[in-house]
Amino acid sequence: MKNIILLDESYSDMAIQLLRDNQLPTADFSLAKVISYGSVIQGELIAMAALEVYGQAALLRSVAVHKQYRNQGYGNTIISHIIEKSNKMNLSKLFLLTESAENFFRTIGFEPISRDQVPEEIKRSQEFTSLCPQSAVCMVYTL
Repeated sequence: MKNIILLDESYSDMAIQLLRDNQLPTADFSLAKVISYGSVIQGELIAMAALEVYGQAALLRSVAVHKQYRNQGYGNTIISHIIEKSNKMNLSKLFLLTESAENFFRTIGFEPISRDQVPEEIKRSQEFTSLCPQSAVCMVYTL
């Protein structure tokens, strides 16, 4: 299994760069505000995912894999790790928005839903209100 670590502030610049390289929002991203996990190889952050926790639910965001490491299981590994940690945190659901990875998330067990079905706290997040377009697919994973 690929080694996954909890990311701290020392990974901030690398995390922002990985998100930019994957055309993902960075305007509101801060490792101090989210629970982020990543995979590091030879000092380089090559995969990551983050959770914004809102009560018993969380927004899964900032899922990114360096292009050189795609299709090698890093995405599945990091999402499996996030799901395991979410279970330990007693979360009930993970929500996300995606413009390009709906099929990937479906294979893991996420299901498309209407934005109306998302808890109000998550609807008020910057991801939902301004960073992700209305055309982004909203999905949920029930823990």
